[in-house]
Amino acid sequence: MGNIFYGSSWGGTATSWLAKVLSMHDDLQCYHGARYFKDSQNNEDISGLNFAEELKRKAQKGLCVGGIHGYHGDHMEKPITDLGGAFGFLTRDPIQRISSLFNHHLTNSKNPENFTTYKNMLDTFNNLNDEMMQYLIESGCFTKALDSNSTDTIDENMLFTWNIGHALLFESSVLNSKSPTFKMEEFTTNPEKFKELFNYFTQESLTCSKNYLDKVFAVGKNNTHRKTRLTSVDEFNRWRENQKLIFYILIKNNSALLDYYDAIGYPAIKHIFKMIEKG
Repeated sequence: MGNIFYGSSWGGTATSWLAKVLSMHDDLQCYHGARYFKDSQNNEDISGLNFAEELKRKAQKGLCVGGIHGYHGDHMEKPITDLGGAFGFLTRDPIQRISSLFNHHLTNSKNPENFTTYKNMLDTFNNLNDEMMQYLIESGCFTKALDSNSTDTIDENMLFTWNIGHALLFESSVLNSKSPTFKMEEFTTNPEKFKELFNYFTQESLTCSKNYLDKVFAVGKNNTHRKTRLTSVDEFNRWRENQKLIFYILIKNNSALLDYYDAIGYPAIKHIFKMIEKG
């Protein structure tokens, strides 16, 4: 019987690339963004527990089987670990991640086929966080009232707030967990760091050979996340002033994340936070 695993991320952490290269191993299968299995009778989302149990069933064939990015936060931690599997978080510099995710969702939301999906998600977010949204408006984060009733366009301010809100919400779950965090900047560029991730998720039941690593990083050369980017501060300075204020207010409400980011090697976030406070 093989092992099971789950890598939790809300996206923007090279999850597509990671699932692809993990599945290149002969004895490993990794599902990306899945909440059901295409070989099942019903193409409907299933609970995290049922998903973990199905991973375990598939692992009986001797494979190491896991998933990435379908369920977020610590949703899959207990279902996976209760079945003897390995659970971990995938993260990235939050400024770079927010910019990447915002640009991705902004582009997707402009596709007419996606409009209804995004509108429903933003309406739900707005309704569930009514007090917070009102506070952001009163704090001057928005140059105009949020428009959730538009029939043809998505409000960019609301999309940006939704993006940060979810990124910080799901990242906050790591604060109460003992499961490890793997940084995108490391496992996409450093073979030894990738090997650490591989050995953790497979519980060292598989061999991460040099030939396999060479294949992984041949694919990695085409991974856009590996391209040289602006520093976090420079990227932050490209944001509009109201976007900076939204980030400041939301992360201030999740201030424990500042110490977490600092501890795992993203000290620029504290610097940016203090820079905003000083005005």
